[in-house]
Amino acid sequence: MQTSQVMIEDFFNNYGKVSDTFDPEKIANFFHIPSMICNKEKVYLLTSKKNLVESLQELVLKQKENGYHHSQFTIITFIDVDSERILTSLEWAFFNAQNAMIHKCRSTYNLIKSDSVWKIVLLME
Repeated sequence: MQTSQVMIEDFFNNYGKVSDTFDPEKIANFFHIPSMICNKEKVYLLTSKKNLVESLQELVLKQKENGYHHSQFTIITFIDVDSERILTSLEWAFFNAQNAMIHKCRSTYNLIKSDSVWKIVLLME
């Protein structure tokens, strides 16, 4: 296994665990400022921590309304752009409290290393 793949797995294991808490403040720590989230309904341009947390709150509320309880990911692909940028695509499976899968999707992430910490700069759902 390549070092980059181990790093991606570690990053998204942590991101997934924090996302499963539905805490926008904690989830925001995985994002760079500025960053962007794009989904079918909306493009979120995140230019401040306050803006990021508000946008994540909106997304978290939708997840709760849909009965999400926890998630799992599979790495589909990743590209080392250079030592400070990685592109990766994941497949996410979302489960309810009874562990039944209720949704599956693919997401693409652009990660950058900022002050020696990996951060999401672009999330496309």
